[in-house]
Amino acid sequence: MHTLYNFHFLRTVSSQLVEAIERLQITSLGKDSLEILRAFQQDNHSAQGVYLIHYEGNPSYLGKADNVAERLEQHFFKLSGRKGIDLGAVSYKCILLDESMGTAANEEILIRMFSERHPNMWNGSGFGSKDPGKERDKTRPGKFDQKYPINEMFPVQLYGNQHNLSELLDNAKRQLPYVFRTEKIPDVLLQKRLEVPSTSLSAIDVLQIVVNALGPGWQGTILSFGIILYRKVEDYPYGFAVLPQS
Repeated sequence: MHTLYNFHFLRTVSSQLVEAIERLQITSLGKDSLEILRAFQQDNHSAQGVYLIHYEGNPSYLGKADNVAERLEQHFFKLSGRKGIDLGAVSYKCILLDESMGTAANEEILIRMFSERHPNMWNGSGFGSKDPGKERDKTRPGKFDQKYPINEMFPVQLYGNQHNLSELLDNAKRQLPYVFRTEKIPDVLLQKRLEVPSTSLSAIDVLQIVVNALGPGWQGTILSFGIILYRKVEDYPYGFAVLPQS
């Protein structure tokens, strides 16, 4: 007699990881807990692993990263710029993995398994993506972006009241916890000197100042996932246009 035994290695490992992470207690996500996690990673000579973000006590997003603390910090920063999110209600669990287990932990299988248990996860809803790209600007936002759109009033801190356009844009892109995408702006416009009314401006105020400086033909648009700025006036069905003011 003959037979063939198929051992589903990746599924078996993924199932064990799901069970292990389910048993862990959640930890509040913030600056202090991330510092503790970084120290734990350093002590154990491992930064890669699987993590699970909880929101209001519910499993919300599962991911895998080469550096878990760094990725969680990125997620937390992104959540800080969303309407309707209580940062105090964000928590996490994680399992660090050695090199061999890091290869065996299949993210796609893990997400599929976890989503079966928790159908309201943010995976696949737009939360994990950094910039969905220009082709998505006019499409219906994902469920996460619909429920938690960007906060266009998020503050941008400046030093002094005079800046050239490139400095203003650089400050906004560096500080805002969401996409701020622009097309290439001519150098002569980037060097234009601007007077700003305050050293602390909202994102939409910065956008209005920039659009005013660029002049007719330029349009800024507030979308649910971020801000875009192009030398073209057009309609975005899921966005709010910011045009030059006289």
